[in-house]
Amino acid sequence: MNKDSRLIFSQNSWKEIQMPKGYDPSWNSADKWYYATMLAASAEKGFSHTRAETLAEAAVNKRLYPGLVYDKLLEQDIISISRE
Repeated sequence: MNKDSRLIFSQNSWKEIQMPKGYDPSWNSADKWYYATMLAASAEKGFSHTRAETLAEAAVNKRLYPGLVYDKLLEQDIISISRE
């Protein structure tokens, strides 16, 4: 495991989640853990890996930049993974 990955437990197994290429260097450790959690949640909801990466990165950005609003579909998908 490298510094740009996080190991999380999801769906009864451990998964190594890589940070996205070119992620914002201002992300702290909590942001990276949140990204990993949101990526796993997106995958569990059935989103493709590419869409899950998009949703996870957008979710982190929304935490970092209050008031940030994405298009309606992206916002709905973020809500669907962040609320259980």
